[in-house]
Amino acid sequence: MTPIIPMEYAERRLISAAINDYPGSVNDLRGCLNDSRQAKDICLTHWPDFDVRRLLDQEATLAAFKSMVSGAIASLKPGATVCVISDSCFSATNTRLIDARGVELGHLNKNRFYATPGEPTRLISRPFFPRSDIKWIAISACGETQTAADAYINDSYHGAFSWFAFRLLKSGITYRHWFTLIRQYLPSTEFDQMPTIEGPDYLLDSLVCSGNTLFIHNSTHGTTLTGIAEEDIDEAICFWDRNLRDNEYFELLNKIA
Repeated sequence: MTPIIPMEYAERRLISAAINDYPGSVNDLRGCLNDSRQAKDICLTHWPDFDVRRLLDQEATLAAFKSMVSGAIASLKPGATVCVISDSCFSATNTRLIDARGVELGHLNKNRFYATPGEPTRLISRPFFPRSDIKWIAISACGETQTAADAYINDSYHGAFSWFAFRLLKSGITYRHWFTLIRQYLPSTEFDQMPTIEGPDYLLDSLVCSGNTLFIHNSTHGTTLTGIAEEDIDEAICFWDRNLRDNEYFELLNKIA
């Protein structure tokens, strides 16, 4: 059992896991650490009391992420808002803009999908959180059969979704309005990914960061895996050492009071 990192109460907290440097150079990304930095900077600009916890590259193990998230959830007050912001692919379209020599082609975009060695991948057929009774908000970078772009934007690399999402984050708007603003930019002629949002109406229509709030952000590779039964499909976030399957993430978040 993963030990929980104890955390004191914080009115607003950000946990951000970002990995550019995956084991083996072929799967490296470029924009994830920039996404995490941007998330931190924007949150602190609008709400200086944010407690920010970041797991970067090899720090972002599955155990470390689960421990940090569990500790943060345990510190929340009843009625707190948890918003999961996922910037990774949950698609079987493994398009990598690399030439035959394994050299990346200039500033072309790269998809954040990872075919996990030793684990068969399958086409997605359902959302990452396939339940109607979730107690949190989940905003994802793309649809269930799409990829999320690791892109060259504004003279540096970012996840296209994270770039727009955090640029548009501000006080005084609801989560639903925030998502509407994001959808004005994605999909676009350059990025065909269509962000999604899930969550109960009472959370979607609440003001962003208006009370006890936990943001859980990942900027990483994503993948799809065959479940326990052959017909089952699991979506997963690729951490440094292991994948976090959707059902496991659901159980982790379902401890929200």
